[in-house]
Amino acid sequence: MKNWIIGVALVALIALPTSADWVPEDGHKMHWPQEPLMGGFDVEFSASVLADDWECSESGPVDDIHFWISWMDDLVQPITDFTVTIWSDNPQGPYGYSQPDAPLWTQTFMEGDFTRLPQPQDLQDWYDPSIDEFVLDNHQEWEQINISFIDDPFIQTEGDIYWLAIDFGTLPFVGWKQSGSPLFNDDAVWFDQIDDKWIELIDPVTGASMDLAFVITPEPGTMLLLGCGAVAILRRRRR
Repeated sequence: MKNWIIGVALVALIALPTSADWVPEDGHKMHWPQEPLMGGFDVEFSASVLADDWECSESGPVDDIHFWISWMDDLVQPITDFTVTIWSDNPQGPYGYSQPDAPLWTQTFMEGDFTRLPQPQDLQDWYDPSIDEFVLDNHQEWEQINISFIDDPFIQTEGDIYWLAIDFGTLPFVGWKQSGSPLFNDDAVWFDQIDDKWIELIDPVTGASMDLAFVITPEPGTMLLLGCGAVAILRRRRR
């Protein structure tokens, strides 16, 4: 008993959150990660909302959301806030393609609630669906946005399809990066505020379907630094 107490006393325990940034080795809680397309289009939010769908692969809280954005003409701006809404799925939609159906959860994230990770420069195209205009070879700056440890998260159910909708309000020059991963389900959509409807996103050059770059991940781990250099990674549990 005494030896056990001494052994415990010698262990220095420090809990540190692991990185909020996402790499493929971190895993995912969706059909597959929709990673960004190098040299592809970036879709302007245009003071509107963009959305794309995913299928839940593991029931539980949506604690972590990662997506990629870029900046028209490399006009990088401060981000004070943006709003994320998770919608249910309308598989047919009034126009023959799937679209968001009903809002299930929404949260506005302020500075300090997310991190911005600059990415290696890549020459990319720009597309504004609200005016149906595009510019090739427009910009090089882009970044990964990471939201981790979400309070009061949405609880998803395995096998269900949801829509991730993001709204940057009136922030100018910001766009959501096109995904280069295999197309999932139907196209991503943007919301036409004038006609009050969701419109599917189509590549303005090729006419091909477009998805947007994002990933829903498992909860980030907590790193425990133990004595003698031992390291353990534990999954954070929500009370």
